[in-house]
Amino acid sequence: MLRSAVIGLGDIGPVHVKAIKGLPGAQLAAVCDIDQALRPQDTKLPFFTDYREMLEAIHPDCVHICLPHYLHYPAALDAARAGCHVLTEKPLAMNIEEAKKFTELESTFQVKVGVCFQNRLNPTIQVLRKELQAPASGAVTAIYGSVAWTRSKAYYDAKPWRGKMDTAGGGCMMNQAIHTLDLMQHLVPGKILSIRGVIGHLLDYGLEVEDTASAKIVFQNGIQGFFTATVANYENQSVRIKVRCENASFLLDDEKLWKLPSHGGQPMLLAENSKPSIGKAYYGNSHSALIQQFYQAVSSDSQDYVHTDDAAISIFMIDAIRRSSETGETIYL
Repeated sequence: MLRSAVIGLGDIGPVHVKAIKGLPGAQLAAVCDIDQALRPQDTKLPFFTDYREMLEAIHPDCVHICLPHYLHYPAALDAARAGCHVLTEKPLAMNIEEAKKFTELESTFQVKVGVCFQNRLNPTIQVLRKELQAPASGAVTAIYGSVAWTRSKAYYDAKPWRGKMDTAGGGCMMNQAIHTLDLMQHLVPGKILSIRGVIGHLLDYGLEVEDTASAKIVFQNGIQGFFTATVANYENQSVRIKVRCENASFLLDDEKLWKLPSHGGQPMLLAENSKPSIGKAYYGNSHSALIQQFYQAVSSDSQDYVHTDDAAISIFMIDAIRRSSETGETIYL
């Protein structure tokens, strides 16, 4: 039985709590948040306002980090130093320097450190990866990813850390579209060669972080990619990912995966994601699957989970887009 603790009970923390409670072989041992108002109704569940006190008192096997971005690494470091396995929410880190330090935690403290890129386990993505690896599809030639969402000024006013570089690490790329960036590099074979991008502000919120970004991504094997993200849209539209192969194209839209024949014909529905039972719709419904995968890796000492070095690629992509925008140059990775 793995004893787990959750640090942070704001937006995403309750999703982790529910997932842990629903998993066989897992026990929710404690939760922590600085806000007393978020204390669970279950009075038997230990509640702490200081996660260091919780680590010392509870000694959990696994710690889930569901905190603002700037607290991910400090909390992960403290948990790993205490001998706990760590599962952190996205983003992995605030910048590439912190991402590199994150990747050293496992070897330094002999614990597992996983990252919540749960969308990799969505049925649509699982099926799409199989289709892209099938000889009948032919080689991948291009990929497109789009996130067109909306965020009000009240969203940033409610939690001011979201709008500041030293607490958020970035805006729409780091907060809203990082899953899409991760999936683009996860789906496509080969490493990224270069990135050229632009970021900016279409909203007059006075934020330090970007609200809009676009980038041209070129992979070492010649595959072409285009990424665009914004929170200046009038509504949250579905995330769209399109992959072109030599013999077919595949479109992920509105939580459905379609195969688009290259020579005409009717699109074929291949898979569909289910709606989440808790949390916002765009969280997806794969947190439980990802947490179970991580717990199985801990129990069996396997490597089947999202590692920090893999999750760090999205941080390098964001950094490259930002540097390209600042310098006007193509960034080679």
